[in-house]
Amino acid sequence: MEVYEMKLKVKLKKDIFLKDVSTYITRFMDMNLSANPTMYNYHTSKIYKGYTFDGLFPIEEDKIYKKIKNIFLELEQ
Repeated sequence: MEVYEMKLKVKLKKDIFLKDVSTYITRFMDMNLSANPTMYNYHTSKIYKGYTFDGLFPIEEDKIYKKIKNIFLELEQ
């Protein structure tokens, strides 16, 4: 089985609290997968999806991701 991993450098438009990170990542994924009709149909289907994502890192000590710092996100398939 082959596993692909993509590390993305993320530039935030505003500060984000740690508790809200998964909501923002999910919106980002939905928005980008919806741009392609084939991927949109796959993404919205009720089947197992072979992709996953992590939270943002490095983790901030104060649990607030600042818009001025370099932050990363990993996607895996």
